[in-house]
Amino acid sequence: MTVPLRLSLQVAGDAVTCTLGDATLSRRHEIAFDRERAHGLARAVVATLQRATHERALAERNLADLRHAGEQLYLALLPAEVREALRARKGPLLLELDEVLVTVPWELLYDGQHFLCRRYDVGRSVATPQPLRGQPARSVARPLRMLVLAADPSGALPAVAAEGEALCAAMDRQGGVRAVLLADADPATVRRHLKEYDAVHFAGHAHHDPDRPGRSGWRLRDGDLTADDVVALAGGSPLPLMVFANGCRSTQTDAWVGDDPTRVYGLANAFLLAGVRYYLGTQWDVTDGRGREFAVHFWGGIAAGLAVGAALRQARDAVAATFGEAELGWAPYVLYGDPSYVPLGAAVAPPVADPRELFPRPGSLARRPSAPYKRVSPDTVRPPPRPSWRTLTVALVAGAATLALLASGLFTLRLWRSRAGAPRVEPHTLALLGVGTGTSLEGGAEAHAAALESCLLASLARRGHHRLVDRARISALKRERGAELARLGTTGAAEAGRELRADYVVYGEVAVVSGKPFFSIFCANPATHQVVFGDNLDGLDAKGCDALGGRLLDRLDEIGRAGRSE
Repeated sequence: MTVPLRLSLQVAGDAVTCTLGDATLSRRHEIAFDRERAHGLARAVVATLQRATHERALAERNLADLRHAGEQLYLALLPAEVREALRARKGPLLLELDEVLVTVPWELLYDGQHFLCRRYDVGRSVATPQPLRGQPARSVARPLRMLVLAADPSGALPAVAAEGEALCAAMDRQGGVRAVLLADADPATVRRHLKEYDAVHFAGHAHHDPDRPGRSGWRLRDGDLTADDVVALAGGSPLPLMVFANGCRSTQTDAWVGDDPTRVYGLANAFLLAGVRYYLGTQWDVTDGRGREFAVHFWGGIAAGLAVGAALRQARDAVAATFGEAELGWAPYVLYGDPSYVPLGAAVAPPVADPRELFPRPGSLARRPSAPYKRVSPDTVRPPPRPSWRTLTVALVAGAATLALLASGLFTLRLWRSRAGAPRVEPHTLALLGVGTGTSLEGGAEAHAAALESCLLASLARRGHHRLVDRARISALKRERGAELARLGTTGAAEAGRELRADYVVYGEVAVVSGKPFFSIFCANPATHQVVFGDNLDGLDAKGCDALGGRLLDRLDEIGRAGRSE
């Protein structure tokens, strides 16, 4: 393990004492400490990052402001000798902080060329009089057991579901991490299962309460997992070694000072006191979509055998390269812990795989309150059977007959509703693009896709007053594109929806594993590219398909009612 460069920063009266080095003997330096100016510059950094989350049109201006505030902090807090020494080094850097200094965004100090967290693999340790409540850190080995918590109880964070899905799919391609997904969990469930895992990734909303920091927490179904709850878990079996809280302000804190040594100062403080050795979170808002990419790159680095700090910097670099440095999606993250620690030892090359070959492609997690992430293991993969045209023909004929019967009943149903004076929601135009088969590991997927399309189309026609785009128009668009629309993803589906003049597009994928089909169905708004509904269906039967169609229409009606009330 590489020995990190250590930068110790302690407040002594009106000065900050800085000690930099990795040798037995190191020299101390001092610089005058203007608390008000330092806190003002820190607030300017945070304000810039918050503005960047909501005003992407000002990206270049925000980056310039961040560099300016970061450089002012760099000059105000580090003596000239320390600044010169830092420029000559790279690698892991451990910031050993006085408890008064935890609120300073050290990672974003700017030396005129680089932010500190882009030059170094930065981690923090804090000296505090608070009594530690935890026990010795747990030991881990391959595969690392990771719990992925995806929590969106309000339904206002669609990126949370996508993050949980993407992270589990990415870990399926790695041999070093075995991820289990827990969606829509309540605090009691999380408390009960937290200690069963070596690492935890949380995707959702986190909040910091400055007046009662012990009440800061992760927003879950039916309540919060608070900082006080976390501290209460200390004792007995150890907590996870690593926690990544990928939610807004999940490391936000005030200075860890006060008359009460038992006081808890927020989530980061609570997890560290309870025995977690590596806590990664954010001090401000996270940009939607960037957090997902960041998480996948970070945990991918851990699974490949990188040190914690190296995996963190790799994730920063990847997000900056993908979205642009000015978007600042790389900037909010803060690591507490030794950045040189390597959880899984030497790197192991992951198997090469096309993401489309992974199964299943998960749908939204909102309707899956608690389930292990379903994934394919080698022993479930069988040689593809010979194509069965008879199966396909039977499915198509059955679907056509079902549609004919339901179409005849649709007019009667609508007439009855109009006479009964039933309340109506503004109708939408829906385009059922189809069910793709690109992720299937076995043959026969085409027949299952055709059967589900027919069944789902019948369910939508029978249940709703929404208009359905004519299948001939969709078929013509498919021929024109020369591609299976359902395999184009959300962006391609949205583009097709605009061409079809649809308010919403429905699409999905099917995979066959051990002879059984697994479906993921999505509905997106072509105007915004937002996925408004997603669900999974294990197997194919009329009852399950009809229930899926009902849930989809209920969701669209809910959106329609919400739009009228605004």
